[in-house]
Amino acid sequence: MEEMVTLPESPFYNLGKIIYLDKIPIDEFKRFIWKKFTSTGFKVEESVIEKILDFTNNIPYYVQMFCYNLWNEKLWEKKISLSDIEDCVKKIVKQNESYFIEIWDNLTSYQRRVLIALANKEVDERIYSYSFIRRFNLKSISSLQKAVAAIIKKRILHNKKEEMKFTDPFFCYWIKSEFSL
Repeated sequence: MEEMVTLPESPFYNLGKIIYLDKIPIDEFKRFIWKKFTSTGFKVEESVIEKILDFTNNIPYYVQMFCYNLWNEKLWEKKISLSDIEDCVKKIVKQNESYFIEIWDNLTSYQRRVLIALANKEVDERIYSYSFIRRFNLKSISSLQKAVAAIIKKRILHNKKEEMKFTDPFFCYWIKSEFSL
């Protein structure tokens, strides 16, 4: 969408002012989700909502998808617990598997290896460190940088504050489950 108004060759170039939105503050999002579930008679623990927001990286589209699926799955029980989270993730991943395979098929083998490494990296692990490159048997820092840049260009990853994140947390989960190390 950004390119639509920022690329000079686009017919919508400089159409209007670009406004970048921050993520919804966690506490406000938790209250919103809790109210939506409880207003329809659901019992939901705060830890469930925290897990949803954590898994989805607080991205509204994925939060809504996750909550919608949970709500539909538990409509008759009207209760959502932590054990329901994993089942819901698996169901969403299964529903989107053909889309994930299509993305996967359009990557080079090295880009795939990089994504497997990123999906399985430790939280504090630095991706351009020698230990990361060695642990995942990646070629070199320059090869890794080129692959990451290409993957970012395909909008599979984004780099926020020096932290590489998958744009789709369900795709990350699919990679982890299909290509475990």
